[in-house]
Amino acid sequence: MMKKTLRFLSFLAITLLTTFQINAQCLPITADVAPPFCEGVEVEFDADCNGGVTWAYDDGVNSGSGSGNTFDLTIPYNSASPDITISVTKNGTTYDSVFMVNMKPVLTTEVNLNQAGWNAGSSAEVCEGFNDIRFRGIFPGNAGYSWTGPNNLNQATRGIILQDVTLAMDGQYEVIYTDANLCKDTVIVDLTVFETPASTATNDGAV
Repeated sequence: MMKKTLRFLSFLAITLLTTFQINAQCLPITADVAPPFCEGVEVEFDADCNGGVTWAYDDGVNSGSGSGNTFDLTIPYNSASPDITISVTKNGTTYDSVFMVNMKPVLTTEVNLNQAGWNAGSSAEVCEGFNDIRFRGIFPGNAGYSWTGPNNLNQATRGIILQDVTLAMDGQYEVIYTDANLCKDTVIVDLTVFETPASTATNDGAV
């Protein structure tokens, strides 16, 4: 009887200790996006703390907090210190993890109508039959671009050229730029194509 009681007490002690450890401790902080992070990316952090926790982030300029089993954050960027500290606190104990953040590229676009010269912009309006319209991304280098658009357009070039414009070319063109850190920016270019009015012949009599 004594041995059974001792075994039961040992089992109970191990169970209570394990339960306490599970409830009191957190595992290393993990993220659903592989670091280093890109500025502006949505990341969900988890530490398997089983609830009852508070979260915080700080990059030296931007900071904030939250609560819940997980923590969702749009990653900020501090050019003076490209690291962000994510903290989770449970039962008075705080666990920190530091992640590197890369700056997001800022992409802009230009438009060139009939090769008359490039002008900053992300839209154009022309009539069907227009000879030549060109869009291009503006960021250092010619690599890292991807265009998609009407008529199954799909090009890995800095710019696109549309000639002898038709009504089917009307719509939105998306250009994505991806830098060496795999950080991205996207611009939507709007092209409006107007139908050319049908001409009608008139006879006002002999002149």
